[in-house]
Amino acid sequence: MKLTLVVFLITIFPSLSLLHGQGNETEDEPLEAILPDRDWKNAALLYFNSASFEVNRIRAQGNPDKRMGFYADALEAIHSPGGTQEDLEKARETLSALAVGDANDDLTMAAKFYLIRIVHRHQAIPDPELAARLYRDLFLENPDHYFGQMALQMHAFIVLNLSVDELVIEETFAELERLGEDVSIPDPRRGFHRVLGEAYVFHGLSNRKAFEHLKIAFELGFPLSRTQVGPLLQLGELAENLGEKGYAIQLYSDFLSSPRNSLRRNEVEARLANLGAAVN
Repeated sequence: MKLTLVVFLITIFPSLSLLHGQGNETEDEPLEAILPDRDWKNAALLYFNSASFEVNRIRAQGNPDKRMGFYADALEAIHSPGGTQEDLEKARETLSALAVGDANDDLTMAAKFYLIRIVHRHQAIPDPELAARLYRDLFLENPDHYFGQMALQMHAFIVLNLSVDELVIEETFAELERLGEDVSIPDPRRGFHRVLGEAYVFHGLSNRKAFEHLKIAFELGFPLSRTQVGPLLQLGELAENLGEKGYAIQLYSDFLSSPRNSLRRNEVEARLANLGAAVN
């Protein structure tokens, strides 16, 4: 069950696959197309695969910001396919040193986030349960910071994977929704609500809750590539099943009026026609 949910969430949540180093859908796209709300430095702090060119450029130029240079080296060591445990431990030491500083400093916060990522994904024996607690603590200590809010998204991803007991899963959702009230920054807010929406569907708990969460995520603008329109179709299907016919029609119509050349465009057109709406 745990593995199934991980695969399921990564499949429908490509931004998480980037965080987990398992996706390259956006690796060749310009950063401004992927992250229009943030400059490349912020992108480099989190989306290493997409920003590796710029990170490498920092090191090559001998950037006067030595902390950023050390940080770039640490990220490369973490993500290098041929990296050793010795490389990983050096990266951990570097990030630990960078994490000692002003909590309002982006680089300090990024270092704290990636130290938890090492526990979560990269060390010899990953410890997702410990990582979940650390992510939660980082959010509670820094609820207004980008990386604090991203940490809550990752906390949610893990606990909804681990919490498969039907007796506790509803309590887990309720607690996450309470914490998520403070998530206001668009990027982590979008990801947080998408994680919860997809998990509601997966656990079969509430189509209404799933719809509400996915609607928030979609309206914040999660990317749809020509081969990845599954999230839109799922949101539309939820809307149809809940009697939100007008929303479903608008969703499908907006998609068809966009310049996307989706391989599943015919499927969207068929759904729109089944709702009795005109297909342009």
